[in-house]
Amino acid sequence: MGLPDRIRSLFGKGPWEGAYRSFAEVPVRGPGFDGDAWLQQLRDDRARVEDALRRGGSAASPPDPELLALAAPLSRVRVVDFGGGGGVSFLQLAAALPASTVLDYRIVERAPVCDDGNAHFKNDARLRFHPEIGEALGRPDIVYIRTALQYLEDYRGVLGKLLDLQPKHLLLTNFSGTTAPTFATAQINQKGSTIPYLFINFPELDAFLGSRGYASTRRKEIPHRYKLSGLPPECRSSVMVDLLYTRAG
Repeated sequence: MGLPDRIRSLFGKGPWEGAYRSFAEVPVRGPGFDGDAWLQQLRDDRARVEDALRRGGSAASPPDPELLALAAPLSRVRVVDFGGGGGVSFLQLAAALPASTVLDYRIVERAPVCDDGNAHFKNDARLRFHPEIGEALGRPDIVYIRTALQYLEDYRGVLGKLLDLQPKHLLLTNFSGTTAPTFATAQINQKGSTIPYLFINFPELDAFLGSRGYASTRRKEIPHRYKLSGLPPECRSSVMVDLLYTRAG
């Protein structure tokens, strides 16, 4: 009997396997993030956070500290959260901000996640879900991407659309970067699925964002929670970081 995928990631080679030139070369299987199981996981995660906040307040389920540091000084703040799932980061941030803060939070997600989220939060005017990047998002103070960028082969195209909104800050947390050339790999720790995943070259990212008028203003390496032994040796310089870019002017 084989070990479950999540257990295998702890005791085996880690959550990633192999290095490829493109997503097309990755041996994809299963529904990935498109199946009912993933949507239910988002609902379950949201319910756990809502319960924790009811019981213990913000201290029981704190927000991303990098996001809170940007939002807390503002009396009015608009956040566009790309790939924000079922709304966990919104719940955590809203609970931690001063009661006087006017929060406008927009999540860009797949259509089924948007339908579920808009129904769940229908009575909370602070949050809306959007299935695409466009003018309806308004002009944000912060574009926030936690983990999601790594699942986009055309990450520059998506970032370009988000930067067209002219945010002051672009915050990337739990970002998988590398000093090796950008490469694709197979994420194997999602039960029942093998998912294409990207490790993005740091200078490549900096150059693209610099061409759009955004400079790196903070970089914090975070402890790597995963083994890298499933990657070729030349790709194991990969690290997890929090990155902040700020628009000039």
